[in-house]
Amino acid sequence: MPSPTYVALAKNVLTSSQSSVSFSGISGDYTDLYIVVSPRNTGAVVSEFFYFTINNDSTGIYSYTSLQSTTSSVTSARSVSDPRFIIPYAYPGASATSNTFGSIEIYIPNYTAAQNRQVSITAVSETNSAVANNAYILCMAELYRNTTAITSIQFNSVSGSYASGSRFDLS
Repeated sequence: MPSPTYVALAKNVLTSSQSSVSFSGISGDYTDLYIVVSPRNTGAVVSEFFYFTINNDSTGIYSYTSLQSTTSSVTSARSVSDPRFIIPYAYPGASATSNTFGSIEIYIPNYTAAQNRQVSITAVSETNSAVANNAYILCMAELYRNTTAITSIQFNSVSGSYASGSRFDLS
């Protein structure tokens, strides 16, 4: 099996809080997209949902199946008609352990092919604060039902903002 080669296409490390982060003008010169995000939320929550859209498309053409585990439970979920990709409780907020960030990996194979896009996502987060002690892991299989090449990805905060130090890498 050949070993993968990653080419850094874009990086954004926030120096102040922002409610959204975008990668636009994504070149069609590669086969797959790999995105690593290390976010933290400024809102007074322990953990927050993480959302993103492709090509500014907010119609109900995003689907997912997920398996998630916390320190005390395992659950699954499924949706077939969302206006964006949803990653539940994927990153810590201001009520979580200080200076901790989530870890989200997003893999999109064949992002320029004229077919629906399969997306795989893993996310981990933890907190050991006075509010909650919890570890969290999530695996998701997602589908973007559009055959247009992916040229932009937008990450939007639900509440609060992405905190300074949050990092978004595209390769």
